[in-house]
Amino acid sequence: MTVSEQYILEHVDEAIVEHHIKAYFQPIIRTLTGDICCAEALARWVDPDLGLLSPTDFISVLEKYDRVYEVDLSILRQTCAFYRKLQADGTPVHSFSVNFSRYDFSRPRFFEDVVGIVDEYGVPHEVIKLEVTEGVLFENEKLFRQAFYAFQNAGFIVWLDDFGTGYSSLGMLQGYSFDLLKIDMLFMKDFTDRSRQLVSAIVNMAKALNMLSLIEGVETEEQLEFVKTIGCDSIQGFYYAKPMSGEAFVNYLSGRRIEPQSEKHYWNTVCGFNLLSSNPFEDANAAHPFQSDIPLALIEVTWGRGDYIYANDAYLESVHSLGFDSIQALEHFFNDKVSLNYNPMKNLLADAVLKNAVQEFDYISGNVLYKFRARCIAKSAALNKAMVVASLSTFREEGEVHDRGELMHYSQALYASYEHVNLVFPDRDSSIRVFSKANFQTAHQFLGLRAGIRSFSEKEVMPEDADRYRRFFDVDTLEQRTAGKGYIQQAFRIHNADGRYEWRQVRITKIPSVLDNMYLYTIQTMSDVSIRIAEMLVRDHPEMLE
Repeated sequence: MTVSEQYILEHVDEAIVEHHIKAYFQPIIRTLTGDICCAEALARWVDPDLGLLSPTDFISVLEKYDRVYEVDLSILRQTCAFYRKLQADGTPVHSFSVNFSRYDFSRPRFFEDVVGIVDEYGVPHEVIKLEVTEGVLFENEKLFRQAFYAFQNAGFIVWLDDFGTGYSSLGMLQGYSFDLLKIDMLFMKDFTDRSRQLVSAIVNMAKALNMLSLIEGVETEEQLEFVKTIGCDSIQGFYYAKPMSGEAFVNYLSGRRIEPQSEKHYWNTVCGFNLLSSNPFEDANAAHPFQSDIPLALIEVTWGRGDYIYANDAYLESVHSLGFDSIQALEHFFNDKVSLNYNPMKNLLADAVLKNAVQEFDYISGNVLYKFRARCIAKSAALNKAMVVASLSTFREEGEVHDRGELMHYSQALYASYEHVNLVFPDRDSSIRVFSKANFQTAHQFLGLRAGIRSFSEKEVMPEDADRYRRFFDVDTLEQRTAGKGYIQQAFRIHNADGRYEWRQVRITKIPSVLDNMYLYTIQTMSDVSIRIAEMLVRDHPEMLE
């Protein structure tokens, strides 16, 4: 029903004193986990004569006549009291967002009044998220700037509400470091390809600016899946719940998962990773609509397990190429079955967590070659878990270059025998990595052959062996030196996956081919007896290692 301005103005003081204007609460959901991570406090006027009044009926009137300030402070006070009650009852809800009108920032004691209420109830400042609408800057930018930085310096979290509907959106992002962008629900109401593109771009932009993102107005399964796909951090909408009274909110929480306070920083860090980036391993700022073309997944590593919590469409296609009908099937095979084939993947995840650097290896399954890359993006020693972003790229024989295709039929034997295999083309000054389990730096393979040999000798080979390695891999004399037996080999001390030097047998084999001057370069582990012999020779007769 429509209520007159006169009625609102005549009854607002009574409504505040008698608590007819109440704080209602709507849960905010962490997209990746489905856990409740926050709740928004919203003003609702439950009039004893007229019943429930819509906020659209009274908020604009109170703003028009400069009476909204008392209402906003009343909602803040009720929220702080509600938080204290929940904590006393052992209900683990840890934060609330509270809306403040743009007119509030024109009040000279706004900051002091807010801090006074929060401190009166003993509420930690980071519990209260201040939601600010875009239009606030048009009222008094100087006062807003003073209040904005005062709140952030005092430990409050400041959100930009209704982003995308005002005229000052980009200007506000340029001038202020908000903690979160709250994307207006109108984008969900008009759920077209155009709105999807806009929401995707806003989320991508928020990640690039180190801000979290929240989208309002999620009401359908289709909208929910879209928001998950683009990596938006949190969700709010009727799909989960409408705003409700404090009592109803407590009942709503019963039996539902609530994000533990100890995990909040961890998940905020995870959500800062940009799943829309076209190059997420090296470039956090690249933009791409909807999903990355790179097969991407998030894998939570804990207690020796790797559990998928996100996989984009390209990653799922790679999973299907390996013969699994779902990501759950791969996860089950990886975690619950003993398989030497998949141990390297588990070891790589562990290395990614321990080394804080991109880890990768290549493997052949049937006639499919795949490359697995992983990088740890967040970890918590207290929680004993970490989040790893992974890519899984697969290549079938018919889609590969001819040189790699020639070896595909023999790939399983190669993988079982060697740690690293390259095809070498001295006349082209180039090489092709066939596969690697050795976790060498990736930079070597992007250099020319001769530059790559020098880089490898400097970064992977023990300094005492580096000159000998370069003489061994003199590409200009390979044809002459392999003419007799068809190969040459020597032992070198080379980095292992732990960064220590271990003896490895390096062999370069001439390959008959229609291609001129083609060689197979392999690195292989050595037996204990061979290692003792190599150590004796390097100590007593180094000339015999040449």
